[in-house]
Amino acid sequence: MRIELPVDIREARALFSRYEKSRDHLERTRYFEDAINILDDFLADNPDLPHKSFIENLKLTYIRKLLEELPGLGTLSYDDWGHYILLLYINLEVKKNIIIQKGPSLQKNLEDFFAMWGDELIREIKMNGGLQ
Repeated sequence: MRIELPVDIREARALFSRYEKSRDHLERTRYFEDAINILDDFLADNPDLPHKSFIENLKLTYIRKLLEELPGLGTLSYDDWGHYILLLYINLEVKKNIIIQKGPSLQKNLEDFFAMWGDELIREIKMNGGLQ
């Protein structure tokens, strides 16, 4: 017997698929963020559904995939890099840290990725009055 997944979960899976297929980095980060937001909203609205562990595993799987692919993103422009940084450090902070604890090699991927444009980001923040 096949169990039909709720529409929100199917929509999030479709967005993750689009994320994987897209070569445009702004689109990729947007698809990823939208998928995570849909799943988070679905869980918030339906905390007692039996799909909770499936949803959490789905999110963790795709966040791990993102962390694993960071070394291959070494030629990003500053703007494209920034979209990934916002996604990783703002939207996925807690989940990202859970995955890194289970797979410490992913921490190096993240550190190397940040280092790609991190100095430029810090300079920009200082120029705009932050990080005194």
